[in-house]
Amino acid sequence: MDGPYPVPKTLFRREVRRPGGARQPWDADWSRKSATEGVDCATDCPASRSEAHADFTCRGIFDATGTWYANTHHSYVGIKAEGTASCHFVVDLRHTFIGWNWRRGCA
Repeated sequence: MDGPYPVPKTLFRREVRRPGGARQPWDADWSRKSATEGVDCATDCPASRSEAHADFTCRGIFDATGTWYANTHHSYVGIKAEGTASCHFVVDLRHTFIGWNWRRGCA
């Protein structure tokens, strides 16, 4: 989306530890499985609501199938004509792992 309003962002970073890109030799890492987004009103609106949803999976040494660490992220942004905005995030975790650090915010 373009425009002077906050956009929800979930930071997604891959740590590269060896030449070739992946951390593990069989092309394992986080990947986006699917994503959707929508806006209910884009121009001349008293208010507008935007939402985005993304499914991520992680295939690797602890899960060769990529189904154990499969999580869904939901981001919501509301904006009013007078310029106020709000946002919130929901993450559906199937499983988690020690050391995961969630970073979310509106920018």
